[in-house]
Amino acid sequence: MEQEQERKVEQQNKQVVVLKLQEEEFGIDIYLVREVLKLLPITALPNCDMFIEGVINIRGSVIPVIDLCRRFGLSEERTNDTRIIIVEISGEQVGLIVNEVTEVLMIPGEAVQPPPSRLAGSHTELLEGVARCDDRLIILLKVENLLSSQEMLDLEGIKKQAPQQQAAEI
Repeated sequence: MEQEQERKVEQQNKQVVVLKLQEEEFGIDIYLVREVLKLLPITALPNCDMFIEGVINIRGSVIPVIDLCRRFGLSEERTNDTRIIIVEISGEQVGLIVNEVTEVLMIPGEAVQPPPSRLAGSHTELLEGVARCDDRLIILLKVENLLSSQEMLDLEGIKKQAPQQQAAEI
């Protein structure tokens, strides 16, 4: 079954949005990306996980925002290139803060390899594979696995809490 899964990954071409977290390049399937925004003011919410930055209001929709650097335990650095990528996870929109969005890239299926089995730890479920493009390695993220079921429920609570908090501040 593992070999069948490896073959399936190799056969499909992928179009990805390439982003940077520190100096590493990651790819997110373009079909999951709704939009890319410059860094906006984010309303912080109390009692959230460290990687949950807060919420933003986009065209009347309250969208929770998570910092991918913090999620992966990397140091964060905000610059003029910092962006928020709005993605869809389990039918919900979530903003991902990244250091930079560099390009949209078509990756041939044969360039994609499954994640190395030597990687130990709990973050291997976040990786779809690794793509070799010329002299670059692009780590392909499984966006749907970025948040656990409990974290998705927590974000739902955050979305409901945010309008009440904003109304209370007015």
